[in-house]
Amino acid sequence: MKGFLSIIGVLMVFGVGFSPFLANYLWDDPFVIMDAPWYRPLIYIGFALIFLPGILGVFFGGGKVKKGVPGVGIITSVQLTGTYVNNQPQVKLGLTVTKHGEDKYDTALTTIIPLTSMAQFQPGSIIPLVVSEKDKLKVALDLKGQVSQTDLQALMNEQMVKQGVSPELMEIAKTGEQAYAKVLDVTPMGEAGPNKIKLNLR
Repeated sequence: MKGFLSIIGVLMVFGVGFSPFLANYLWDDPFVIMDAPWYRPLIYIGFALIFLPGILGVFFGGGKVKKGVPGVGIITSVQLTGTYVNNQPQVKLGLTVTKHGEDKYDTALTTIIPLTSMAQFQPGSIIPLVVSEKDKLKVALDLKGQVSQTDLQALMNEQMVKQGVSPELMEIAKTGEQAYAKVLDVTPMGEAGPNKIKLNLR
């Protein structure tokens, strides 16, 4: 939609802007067109169609997702875009996204973050997301609390199991009690995956 409006704007500016030259060619008087009451308003409307969608995207963007499913994002990078809205910085977040029933994947989100909340948006931080049902690469911050703590934990548990943690251990972590142990002996049991090794702890 944004691109369509921009194309209409370019055509309108080009068409209206060219009309005085056409009038000069036909009637030797470009002011016949330039003095017309519709000339300037159409020029302004054309420029508005070109630039307004981008401006609105800055103010009301942040990857707004009208309809989506809960997800979790791990921030991999934070980059300032140089744009500020009401003295609040716009940032581009690199994310590794997790949602139910799918392997994790990478995407990016450009949004406005209050200066007082910047500490919460650092590489390694986990943030709740809403993932578009039509395009999984389109995500938004979960500002309305659609991702509950239960959903958040379930998503993280699902990814832990996919990474090789046994469901039994996840169940113990979920229902067991916190305790401490002293490691007496460590025996390597071989590789358990890329950059991972299985250990037997006594």
